[in-house]
Amino acid sequence: QFVFDLPNDVDLISPMVGLLMQVISGMELISGSELVRMGVAIEHALVNAMYRGNLELGPSVTPAHRALVYDGATTDLIDKRKSSDPYQTRRVSVDATASKHEIRVIVRDQGKGVDTSSVPGPEDPKVLDTESGQGLVLMASFTDELVYNDIGNEVTLIKKIAG
Repeated sequence: QFVFDLPNDVDLISPMVGLLMQVISGMELISGSELVRMGVAIEHALVNAMYRGNLELGPSVTPAHRALVYDGATTDLIDKRKSSDPYQTRRVSVDATASKHEIRVIVRDQGKGVDTSSVPGPEDPKVLDTESGQGLVLMASFTDELVYNDIGNEVTLIKKIAG
């Protein structure tokens, strides 16, 4: 089990996901494309927690996911939110547990939450036309179970281990 308490620093996402994937791989729980998919799901959960949750910024005012995580993209609005109250003190909590039965990663932000009833499903054709919602669809597609809390500021990603 790993527990992390992260500030809104996108530079921490890749190393944390890398560490979790290294542990999961070392435990020989999943491998290959399943391992990559789980890493992508966790990465999207963290970006959502930091930008959509803690900073309360929608996809229309933020750079694309890939640009945020891998290119260090930012905007004046992102920089302003990261340095002003109440956003600057908000944290992302990650609780990751791996066992021979399942991998469970809980990601919680300190934002207001979202209405999870409006989360698009993989079958929703509109999700392919825009970046909005694609991360949520990937998270649902790449895990066996995706559970939101009632407030909508916590998501649990569950990957069952076959065998």
